[in-house]
Amino acid sequence: MSNSEPSKADVSRPAVSTTSGREWRIMAVFFVFLVGYAALYLQTEVGPPGSPPRYQLLGVLTVLPELYLSKWFGDPPSLTLLDRVPVLAWATAILSAAWLLGSVPLRLGGLHCRLSRFEKLIFSVAVGANVISLFVLLVGLMGALNPFAFVALGGAIAAAAAYCVLDWRRAKTLAHQPHRNGLEAASGLGSTGRANLDKPELDSNWLWLGVPFVLVIVLGGMLPPVDFDVREYHLQAPKEFYQAGRISFLPHNVYGNMPLGCEMFSLLAMVLVGDWWQGALIGKTVIAAFAPLTALALLSAGTRFGSRTAGVVAALVYISIPWISQVSTAGLVEGVSAFYLWAAVYAVLLWRQAEKSESVGPVVLAGFLAGAAVSCKYPAALFVAVPLTAWVWLAGWRPNWKATALFVLACAVGCAPWFIKNWVLTGNPTYPLLYEIFGGASRTDANNSQWLRIHSPHGFSLRHLATSLSQVAWRSEWISPIVVPLAALAWLAPVRRRRLAFPLFAFFTYVIAAWWLCTHRIDRFWIPALPVIAILAGFGATWSASVAWRRMLLATLLCGLAVNWLFVISGPGGYNAYFVGLEQLRYDTARADYWHVYLNHNVPPGYKVLTVGDCQVFDLEMPVLYNTVFDDSVFEKIYQDQHGIPEKIRAELDRLRVSHVYVNWLEIRRYREPGNYGFPSSIDHRLFEELVAAGVFEPPLNRKRDHGQVFPVRKLDP
Repeated sequence: MSNSEPSKADVSRPAVSTTSGREWRIMAVFFVFLVGYAALYLQTEVGPPGSPPRYQLLGVLTVLPELYLSKWFGDPPSLTLLDRVPVLAWATAILSAAWLLGSVPLRLGGLHCRLSRFEKLIFSVAVGANVISLFVLLVGLMGALNPFAFVALGGAIAAAAAYCVLDWRRAKTLAHQPHRNGLEAASGLGSTGRANLDKPELDSNWLWLGVPFVLVIVLGGMLPPVDFDVREYHLQAPKEFYQAGRISFLPHNVYGNMPLGCEMFSLLAMVLVGDWWQGALIGKTVIAAFAPLTALALLSAGTRFGSRTAGVVAALVYISIPWISQVSTAGLVEGVSAFYLWAAVYAVLLWRQAEKSESVGPVVLAGFLAGAAVSCKYPAALFVAVPLTAWVWLAGWRPNWKATALFVLACAVGCAPWFIKNWVLTGNPTYPLLYEIFGGASRTDANNSQWLRIHSPHGFSLRHLATSLSQVAWRSEWISPIVVPLAALAWLAPVRRRRLAFPLFAFFTYVIAAWWLCTHRIDRFWIPALPVIAILAGFGATWSASVAWRRMLLATLLCGLAVNWLFVISGPGGYNAYFVGLEQLRYDTARADYWHVYLNHNVPPGYKVLTVGDCQVFDLEMPVLYNTVFDDSVFEKIYQDQHGIPEKIRAELDRLRVSHVYVNWLEIRRYREPGNYGFPSSIDHRLFEELVAAGVFEPPLNRKRDHGQVFPVRKLDP
């Protein structure tokens, strides 16, 4: 596999001073389509039913910037960034370690010398990050979660650094001068001067438009969590592992037993810094960093397989999509899944570009990265591993058994430890999925039925299909207004790019079909495929080299990025207290539950809290007894095991060292809404009133029932 440069038609094509009649007609049609699409986009509601449409929200954000600027600095205003330095430094160290570790297998496999500068960085980080994640998993399963256990990892990183230096010196002595390939040109290396509107290609200086989005993603990544899933298990599960000193089965948190490849970064950081809170912020920052890495991968791929314009547009389109900022700053793992998905696809494309009979390195790389995607979340098995296996198998329109076997084996290496771990700990390698086949510890017919009812697709009529497709195309809350229109132009791109556009469109279509047929159809499950549609947008941007189209393209980009920017930095677009002190945010009741903050300051040392209906317990600093709605209720089990006898219940709570019981009535009401998860009917206000009257609890600290109540446990008589 050699470094592929854009064709002469891509690089040396002169600026077109006149635009052909065909090009004018296409631009006219595109303009009409863009206006119609924008009308649909702007009239869509953002938020629950009854929320204002996008155009109203944009109007408010434009004329009243103080609505979101004030949240950046808090009340009273502050500008605090020094407390972010340790978080950013540790996150950078983890990513640097991943880069060094990943460089070694690329060099040993002969891939390093065949890749461009950015490709080396992208694939090294991708491989190394999954290696670190799997290492933390193995150390955790051995019950050795302490800093000394990672001495071996540190030694491996040092050895990797030494090997890379020696290999670099050896390559230098061979007198191979670094060549300027198309990628380096596209990245602006050595470019001078300002962008020229009359050039047929977008200058790399336009990449500066993406820098504000990168800064916001990094700043948001360092903020404490606000998202439900993040506080329920993305950070709560590694927190529990850290406090226990080992990775084990969590019978009270079904989500904590799924593949947690991304969460291992938080666990690693917790162990290294000796603090679960700061470690969580470090891991969250690492997760956020995968968004700009994906944009860099799109810049690289767009240039290699298209042109400089394709790479620049793909990178800008992707990094500006509000969904990417949303999930990346929240600490959700879809941004990492998107990175691994695209890295695996990219490796397959490199393999197809090479002489397949002579190069197996890229297909092994693709398999390992597909496994890395699966290690982040189960749906990647369906969205990444399955279609890429088929793509490799039929790459030459006939079965390629050798390449397929290598791909599958590498994929297994990348994710199998998570399935083995579940098999050993629960008896079900796909826990909690496939209960009907494997069963699984703590699972019952009842909670499995509850799980399937919520996590299965509902409705397969044409109306349901139309609703879902419109959701993907323009109604999704945080989609970009330019990605779909530009991607549609990929069919008009030069022939070489059209040939590549077809399998990429097919891949994206497959992901959407699998999302619709096999999942519960929430947006976050399909957004890992956004890099694919972004690269198609990059290809679509290159359908013409005329000056008129270039100016129209830039106007479209600038308008789209401006709209995205307003959504990204505003309150509706995500948590945006970018410059407020982290310690202040830790106990800010605008972010954390008021009663969580109260309990953190009032639970006696050595005691626990039992929560009912509340599983977002990450912010609680004392030991917590809790359960998700899909697990057996801890409180209900205590009540039933003691046969409802008040004296025995109080004695059991005393034995468990529970000082307070927090009942989140707001969450319980939400769970009981039609079509929601459901909640045990035996737990209601009357039950707690009876337990107060029977002397199990003191009267609740909050008499109102609108949100939640804290019941102090009455002390046993001496």
